[in-house]
Amino acid sequence: LAAAQAGGDYVLFLNNDTQIVHPQWLARMMSHAQRPEVGVVGARLCYPETGKIQHAGVVLGLGGIADHPFIGRCGLADPAYLNRALLEQDYSAVTGACQLVRKSLYREVGGLDAEELPIGYSDIDLCLKVMAAGYKVVWTPFATLVHHGSVSQKSDAADPEREAARRARFVKERETMLGRWLPILSHDPAYNPNLSLIHRDMRVEQDMPINWDANFGDRKRILGLPLLGASGQYRMVQPFCALSHAGKAHCEFVRFPQGHARPITVTEMARLAPDAFVVHAAISDAEIAALETYRRHLPGMRRLFMLDDLVTALPEKSSVYRNFVRTFRAARARLRKALELSDRLIVSTEPLAETCRDLIDDIRVVPNRLMRDPWTRLVSLRGQGRKPRVGWAGANQHQGDLALIETVVEALKDEVEWVFMGMYPERSRACVAEVHPPVGIDKYPAKLASLNLDLAIAPLEINAFNEAKSNLRLLEYGILGWPVVCTDISPYRSHDTPVTRVPNEPEAWIAAIRQKLADPVVAAQEGQRLKQWVVDNFILEDHLDEWVRALLD
Repeated sequence: LAAAQAGGDYVLFLNNDTQIVHPQWLARMMSHAQRPEVGVVGARLCYPETGKIQHAGVVLGLGGIADHPFIGRCGLADPAYLNRALLEQDYSAVTGACQLVRKSLYREVGGLDAEELPIGYSDIDLCLKVMAAGYKVVWTPFATLVHHGSVSQKSDAADPEREAARRARFVKERETMLGRWLPILSHDPAYNPNLSLIHRDMRVEQDMPINWDANFGDRKRILGLPLLGASGQYRMVQPFCALSHAGKAHCEFVRFPQGHARPITVTEMARLAPDAFVVHAAISDAEIAALETYRRHLPGMRRLFMLDDLVTALPEKSSVYRNFVRTFRAARARLRKALELSDRLIVSTEPLAETCRDLIDDIRVVPNRLMRDPWTRLVSLRGQGRKPRVGWAGANQHQGDLALIETVVEALKDEVEWVFMGMYPERSRACVAEVHPPVGIDKYPAKLASLNLDLAIAPLEINAFNEAKSNLRLLEYGILGWPVVCTDISPYRSHDTPVTRVPNEPEAWIAAIRQKLADPVVAAQEGQRLKQWVVDNFILEDHLDEWVRALLD
C-alpha cells in the first residue's frame, strides 16, 4: 500500500530496524538505480554487535530456496570468495531490508506479492520478476547500513501459537517459490554451478557430484543416496561405479562426510537433473518429506527405493535394535509412505519382494554380487595354523547369530583355532585364538582373505529378518575358496549353493565341522567348487544388464 502511494520516481524499501551510518548511502544506490538497464539495487547490511556482514547479495537455491552468502562470517574488510564481498556486481536478488527499485518498473511487474508471499520471499520474488522483465539486479558494498534484524519474527517466537502459524506460512511460501521459480532457483546466473548450495561461504561443491552435463543427454543420469557402510557399498556404490565404467549410464552417488548425511534439497536435485534418483532404506521424516517435495516439483525424475534388509523386523538381539525402534517408530508405516512416493522398489532377495508386495506394485529383484576387482585377485592360504583354522567375519549387529555357536566354540576349542573378525561370542572369548577388529569396506576384502581359514561358518538365527537376507556372506567366503558350514535357512538355500547346511543345534554344528576337518583334501575341493560357483554366477560386472533394467526400464 505504501509503495502504491509513493510520489517519487523510485521506491525505497527500508526496514524500520535499520540504522544509517554514513550520509552517502542513498546517493550511491541511486547512481546505479538511474542506469536504464538496472531494475533493483541492494545495499550491504551488517550486524550491530559484531560488524559482520549480514547481507551481501542473495544466492538463488542456497539452503533450498535462496539465502545470504557470507552471513555472519566476514568482516566489512574481508574480501571473501573472489572478492565478492567487496565488489559492486550483478546478483539475481537482494534483500528487501534495503531495496531500491524504479517505481514504474515496480508497477509493471506487479510489485510485492503480499498475498502469497507475506513473510519471507516477496523481496526475492520481486527481484526475479524484474530480471524476467529484462533488467539487472545490482548490489553495492559502498552503501552500508546496520540492520538489527527480524524484530517482528523474534516477537512471534515468544508466542508458540504465533510461531507455529508463522512456520506454516513459511512452508507455504517455500512451496509457492518452488512452483514459480524452480528453474532459475536451481540455476542462478550469478552463481557458479560448481559451488555449494548448502554452505554460505561459496565453497566448491564436494557433496553433490557434478560429473555430467545435464544439457548433454548421451546417456541416462542416475543419482544415488546410499547408506553408509558395507550395505551402501554393495547395493549402490559398487553397482553404480561398474555401470559408469562400462558406459551403461552416468551413475553418481552423494558423498556426505561421516555423520553428516542429509536429504538433498530440491534445488540441488534440479541443478543435477538426474533421470532417476535412488534412495536406500530412506524412512526418516526428513527423507520422506524430501520424496514428497521431489514428486511435487520434479515429476519428470523417477524415484527408486532400494531395500536390502527387512527393516520392519529387526532382531531384538541386534545391537542397533533399541536405537532403531526409538528413532523409527512404526517402521512399516514409514516404509509404506516412502514406497507410495516411489516409482519402483529394488530389493536384493525374493523374500524381501514378497514382504513388500502389498506396499508397491513395481518391484525388481537384483541379487548382491561381488566386484571382480579386488575379490578375484585375492589369495587365502590353507593350513597356516597348528590346528585347523575355523572362523567367522561380520559386522557388529550379530549378537543373536553368534550366541547360537557359543556351545560349539567351547566344545571344539581343543580341536580348532577359532578366528573371529568384527565381533565374537563373548561368553566363549577364552576359547577363541584370534579376534580381529572390524575394518573399513575398502580394506575388508584383503583383511578377510588374510584370516587364512580352513573352514568358514555362517550361523543365522531363524527369524523374519534373516529369512529375507541375501547370501552375501557365502559369496565372500566362497570367493576365497573356503568351504562353508552354515545354518539351513532360506538365503543359504537359494541358487543351489554348494555349502553344508545344518539346523541350529549344537550337536549338528559340531558334527558337521568335525566331518569337514576329518578330510582336509575333500574340504579344500569343496571350497574350490564354491569359489567356482561364485565366479560363474555372482561377479557384478557379468550382470550389469540386470541393474540397467532395474534402474532404467
